[in-house]
Amino acid sequence: SADILFITATPIPRTLEQILYGNMDRITLKDKPACRLPVKTSIVKVCMIDDLCKRLKNMISREHKIYWICPYIEGSEDNEVASVEERFEFLKNMFGNNIVGVS
Repeated sequence: SADILFITATPIPRTLEQILYGNMDRITLKDKPACRLPVKTSIVKVCMIDDLCKRLKNMISREHKIYWICPYIEGSEDNEVASVEERFEFLKNMFGNNIVGVS
């Protein structure tokens, strides 16, 4: 059988259920990796997305890594927030297929 490592900053109910009732162990990483670079986190309103994309292009040209977090994987008519699928298509069209990926 394969060994799998799931990483989460905030355990979601499904992960907790697998730990309690499944065949999964929990490991807590208490130390940060050596030589870790500082992380800058930003929250930007949707109306500012064009300005944000200009900043992102600049950062990409300097080979910075960018992580875009979305609260939903799939879109829904009931929700106004962009899903991973929707945001991936937007960013792929903006920056190109070889720059953007989904993890």
